[in-house]
Amino acid sequence: MSDSDSQVEQVFQLVAEELGVARKEARELVHKHLCKGTCEWYRTKAEQRDFKRQDVRQEQRRAIEGAIARAMPGVDTDTALGRIHKVICGR
Repeated sequence: MSDSDSQVEQVFQLVAEELGVARKEARELVHKHLCKGTCEWYRTKAEQRDFKRQDVRQEQRRAIEGAIARAMPGVDTDTALGRIHKVICGR
């Protein structure tokens, strides 16, 4: 696992701990927070899975953004979101 992938996994773990949810749910919340519909998964499966960005509450967004900042210090937002998206969506 690359350092980048380890940082992404740390984001999931930090979100899970802060929000008191399972890692799987934390991963889905992070996905909903950052996915803007540009990947194939979103275009083909989001509707089937009732996947809506607006389901992420403001407190969850703050927790996700804080986790990203802690897990990826010194990494600009666009780069961090790109790394996370690559792990979640494969590109």
